[in-house]
Amino acid sequence: MATFQLKDTDERRKGYRGGGNPPGNIRVAQAAPVPAHEKIHEGFDFEDVVSKAEYFIEYAKQNNAPVAGSSGAQGDAPKFLLTQDKYGKFHADGALPDHLAHKHWLVKFPRGKNQSDRDILRNENAYYKIARAVGLHVGQKMKFEPNALFMPRFDRKATRRGVVRYGLESLSSLAAYPTLA
Repeated sequence: MATFQLKDTDERRKGYRGGGNPPGNIRVAQAAPVPAHEKIHEGFDFEDVVSKAEYFIEYAKQNNAPVAGSSGAQGDAPKFLLTQDKYGKFHADGALPDHLAHKHWLVKFPRGKNQSDRDILRNENAYYKIARAVGLHVGQKMKFEPNALFMPRFDRKATRRGVVRYGLESLSSLAAYPTLA
């Protein structure tokens, strides 16, 4: 933000839709103003997200929901960054104004159609439960469904004053490990 000489409360940023909403506390400059007449999409039920699985974002697009920034998570398996409002509806990350956000999720889906792909998600959930049981701090409890693993995001916290974005650092960058280009 300092590079762009913007303060967090800069009025120039209000009423703009972001070009992206990456993990951590970095904010990408706004890409386009939000039209004054545009209303917020009503969001999607938990069952919609689970049943559509890796096709959820396409489904959301077909239902005229903004989805930019929702698939910015890295890795082999399809995953989306979603924000849940106070009514339990899910929205693409960055599509819901901060004051309406209740909880932030990283939602992972199987990377293929085999049972072994679903087992990976189930086992990831089980490993987190074991780690928690032996006293390791592994974040909040996840929600597991046969086709989806809902992981609360550790880099976001919805508060009465807005969303707090916590900075992240990868192990590679902390160790000064060179990136592969």
